[in-house]
Parts: sequence; C-alpha cells; structure tokens
Amino acid sequence: AYPGCTKRLMGDSVIFSSGTLHEHAVCGRSDCTDAAHGNTAWIPLTSVDGKLLYGGANASKSGDSYMLYAGNYYLAADIELDGRLFRAGDVNLCLNGKQITTTNTSVSAVVDDHWGLTLCDCRGSGRIAAPGETVNGVSSSQSFTMYGGSITGNSVSGSGGGVYVSAQDGTQGRFAMYGGSITGNYRNSSRNSLTVGGDVNVTGSTRNVYLDSGVLTIDPSLTQAARIGITTSRQPTDDVPVQFAAGASNTALDYTKIFLPDASGQGYVVMPEQDKLYLRKHQHSWAYTASGTTITAACTNADGTCPDTNGGSVTLSAPDQTLFYNGMARAASCTSSLTTG
Repeated sequence: AYPGCTKRLMGDSVIFSSGTLHEHAVCGRSDCTDAAHGNTAWIPLTSVDGKLLYGGANASKSGDSYMLYAGNYYLAADIELDGRLFRAGDVNLCLNGKQITTTNTSVSAVVDDHWGLTLCDCRGSGRIAAPGETVNGVSSSQSFTMYGGSITGNSVSGSGGGVYVSAQDGTQGRFAMYGGSITGNYRNSSRNSLTVGGDVNVTGSTRNVYLDSGVLTIDPSLTQAARIGITTSRQPTDDVPVQFAAGASNTALDYTKIFLPDASGQGYVVMPEQDKLYLRKHQHSWAYTASGTTITAACTNADGTCPDTNGGSVTLSAPDQTLFYNGMARAASCTSSLTTG
C-alpha cells in the first residue's frame, strides 16, 4: 500500500516510514527507564523560504501562526520561520540538536493556546530563539514540560523573555523543567506552578526565574550540578525573609550553591529551613577593633555576601585639661558613626 516504505509495530500502532525512523522516549533520553515516557515515533519538521513543512507537507498558516496539531514532531533540520510555531493541540517537540527561530521580530518562536508542550533534545545542542526585542522564546498558558534543549537570546521589556508561563485559572500555567538550559535572555517569568529537577541551568539573564507569586517545587531528581537564578516579586527585609521554594529535603545537596539570588549588591542569601528555601538579607556579624582612642566595627562577612562591611566607628576624646580644674568630674566626649545599632 505504501511503495518504498518500511513498516514496524510500535505499541498498538503500525508505523510506515520512507526513511530512517526517528524514535525515542518523550524525554529524549536513550537510557530512559520511565515506562510513562514510552517509545515514540516522531514526524519531521523542516522549513523552506520561511514556511513550515511537516512530513514534507505544507503546514497551514493563520496570520503569523503556523499551526501544529497534536502529535510528536522533531526538527529534521534548522528551521527559520517568517512567523511563529503555534500549537493547536498537545505537542511533543524534539529539537534533535537543531535550531528553531523566527525572522518575525514581533512574535514568540513557540506559542500555545491552552495546550501542552513537552520539549526534549535527543542530541543535546538544540535551541529555540526569538531575536525580537518584545517577544519570548516559548509562551505558554497551559503546561510546558522541558527535558532538554536550550532557550536563549530572547528579550522582552515586560513579563517573559526566555519562557513566559501565565495562568488563566488554577489548572493552567504549569512549567516543569527537568533538563536543558534557559540562558542569556533578558527576563524569564512564571506566574503559577513551577517545578525544577535534574541538572537544569537557568542563569545568565538579568532576571532568571521570576516568581510573581507562590513558590517553586523542587523535584527529587534535582542534582548538585543544577544552577538557578532567583528573583521574587516581594523583596526580603532585615526581619522578614521570602520563601521561594519547597521540597528541599535532600540532605546530600547544598541548595545554597544551586539557587543563586539574581540581585547583585543587595546582600541577599539563600536560607534553607526544614524543606523550604528562603531569600533573606545578609545578617551582619560585627567584629570590633581598637586603635588608640578609636573603636572600629566591621562585618566578618563569613558568608561572602555582605554588601557593605563598614559598620562605622566611635572615637573617645579626653576632657580639655587646659581649663581651670574646679574639683568637679569631667566627662570624656564621644564621636560616633556606628551603624551597628
């Protein structure tokens, strides 16, 4: 029925292929043992003159959007579109070591409309980029699960940047990142549920993980190699820290090396407490040294995060002995610039 095609049984489906079949688990790993990820056949995506093709056929287009319906797709070559990849169904997308970008600087590279996206990269060098100044790499209002690939080089003046996950109600706006990197973007945002695990890398942006509300969840798969920059909408004060994560229960991990405050020069530090993580302001530990009549205070800066170690000084001065002594006690004078409280 299909001349020149090979066929094979995969699960309960018969797959016909005219070339080498692209197949692997939805996470993109060849050594995956998670039965839920299965073994999946993927449809090739290519582009010609900025137009999207899948399985060799032209993809339908509506306005700036190339419609990608429910299914499993992989990049058979680098793709450069004159619009955006618009998901009109639950999509699994493998970058296959290739790049998807857009020449349209007013749209995000990949967008969904209340559908789910699972992103993987079976070769490890795939990338999503939208070079515009007002767009995101990936925008989602439903669920986005990332196992691999890189989202980089995106910029937006408002919310978003590399990835923007918003929420319309309590069942939407879920982002789970178990691998890959989101780096070198202007901003990244999550306004609802965020889970991190594996060896994820979310760094190198002016604002990396931005939590507009709520806290992120740490998956048990998180490794010491992970690096995640953190910004919260609420800023910690001297007395009140801000919780940003839950699930920090692995005693073998040093979470203060994994999660890094984005704000520089503010003295913010990561503080574990039970299974929660907080951003708090650096707590000074003052040490005092005397030299002559002056006592100087300085923070020991034991954690290396003190924004200003200078605690001021106090100088004691003897009473003026040139005045006529009348038998009354004379008080020394004190000049203080201490800021230690």
